[in-house]
Amino acid sequence: MDKIRIRIVPVILALIVGSGISPAQRAIVNPSFEQPVIPANNYRQINEDVIDGWETSHPQNTSCTVGTNPCRPIEYWRQVFNGVSAATGAGLQWAEINSSTNSMIYQPQCVIGGESFSYAFLHRGRASSSVADVMQFRLGIPGGLPGGSVPADSYSFPIVQVATTNNGTVGTPPVGSGTINTPTSAGNGWVRYSGTYTYTGSSQVVNMGFVALSTGGGDLSIGNFVDDWTVTLVPFYEFNAAAGNDYEDTIFGGGSSTPANRPRVRVYGTVASPLTIRVSVTGGTATLGEDYSLTATFQSGSSVSFVDIVVPAGIYDGTTTGVFPVPFAVSTDNEPELDETVDFSFALLGGSATASSIDSCGSAAISSTTYTIENDDLVTAGDSEISGRVVDANGRPIYGVQLYLVSIDGEYSTARSNQMGRFRFTGIESGGSYYLSAFSRSHVFLPRVITVNESIDGLVIQSEAASGRAGLKLR
Repeated sequence: MDKIRIRIVPVILALIVGSGISPAQRAIVNPSFEQPVIPANNYRQINEDVIDGWETSHPQNTSCTVGTNPCRPIEYWRQVFNGVSAATGAGLQWAEINSSTNSMIYQPQCVIGGESFSYAFLHRGRASSSVADVMQFRLGIPGGLPGGSVPADSYSFPIVQVATTNNGTVGTPPVGSGTINTPTSAGNGWVRYSGTYTYTGSSQVVNMGFVALSTGGGDLSIGNFVDDWTVTLVPFYEFNAAAGNDYEDTIFGGGSSTPANRPRVRVYGTVASPLTIRVSVTGGTATLGEDYSLTATFQSGSSVSFVDIVVPAGIYDGTTTGVFPVPFAVSTDNEPELDETVDFSFALLGGSATASSIDSCGSAAISSTTYTIENDDLVTAGDSEISGRVVDANGRPIYGVQLYLVSIDGEYSTARSNQMGRFRFTGIESGGSYYLSAFSRSHVFLPRVITVNESIDGLVIQSEAASGRAGLKLR
C-alpha cells in the first residue's frame, strides 16, 4: 500500500555507532604499542583490556599495574629502560612477547582464502649479544602453551621465524613460507623483517601475531622485543546500509536539503594508493533533477547520474575514519506526494580494494542501497485515493460492478470495475469513515465500513461464495 505521511513536528534521527574491533578487521591497530603511555625509563604489565588492538593468550594473573586484576598481561617497555631504546623512527614504546610465561600476542584479522599480503615488523634480542632471541610471526594461537592460556586455534600456521641478538645481529637467517626479504638494520639493536605471504585457508578471522621460541638468556619470559608491525591487506569497501530514508525537511518549498543520513561508502584497511569508487544511480521512482541531484545542494535540471568518490591513501577503520558521504541533495518542494526512492550501486574505477562486508568476515558487501525521500508536506482534504479490484469467489476479475463510497455525512462517490476488475476512487477526504458497497446482477457482495487515513491500494472486493459468505478484504 502506497503511503502519504503527515509531518507535524520535526524529526531528529540519532545515529549511534558501536565501537570495538570489527569482525572484518583489516588493519593493525596501535602497531607500535604507543598506547597507553607509560612513564619514561620504565616498564609496565598492562591488562589487555586497556590496550587498543592487542590481545594475548597469557594465563590470567594479578601482575597488572595498568588496568584491573586479575588480568591477561602484556608487558610494555619505554625507552631507555635497562638501557634499551626504540628503533629509529619507531616511537618510544615496544612490547616483550612473554610477560611472565610463554604466550602469543596478536590481533584478530579477517583474511580471505587465496589472498596475498605483505608484512613487516621490528625484532630485538634482550639478554645476549651472541645468542639470539628467536620468535615466530604466525597465524593462529599454537598448542602447547601453559595451562590457563587462551585455547589453541583450529587454524595455526607459522609464517616466518626470526632470530636477533641485542646488538642487532641476525642469528639464523629467517625461514618460513612465501617471500622473505633480506633483514635490514633499524638502529639501537633492532632489525626489520618483511615479506609476502599467501593465505591458503578459508575466509575467516584468524589471530595473527607473535610467539617466542627461545631467548639468549635461557629464560623464555625474558627477551623477544617486538615493535612497529604492519600488515598490508587489500582494504574492504561497501555501502553503510542497504537502505536509508528521511523527510524532505520542509513544509514550504523552493529550497534544498542535504540529508544527514544519505548513503555513504565505508572503507576498512590500508589504502596504499588512492581509490576511485564510482557511485551510480540505477533506478528508483524519484526523478533526477526534479526530486534530487548528486550534488552538495540541490541543482534543478541536473542530469548527472553518477559521482566519483576519491579515497586518499591512509589507514581506515570504516567507522570513525574511512566513511565517505555520497553527494546527494533533495528538492524541498511543498507538494503532497507519495514517498520516492533512489537506487544506487558502485564500481571500483581505480586502486586496489575488494567489495566485501566490513561487519562480517567473508560475507558479501552491501553493494547497492535504496534511499527513500519521505514526503513531509501537509495532506489536505480530498487528496487520498482508494483503489483495488473486484473478483468472484474463485478470484477471477468481474467487469461492470458498480461501487458506492458513502461518507457519514451522506456524500458519496461512485466507481465501476473495468475488464480487469480494477476500480479507483479519487479525491477522498482523509480522516473519515466510509460505507463501501458493491452491486452486480450476477454476484452478491457484503458491504463494509472503511476508515481512510491515507491512500489505500490493493483493496480486494470478493463476491459471496456459493456455499458461504464473501466480502471485502485487504491484502
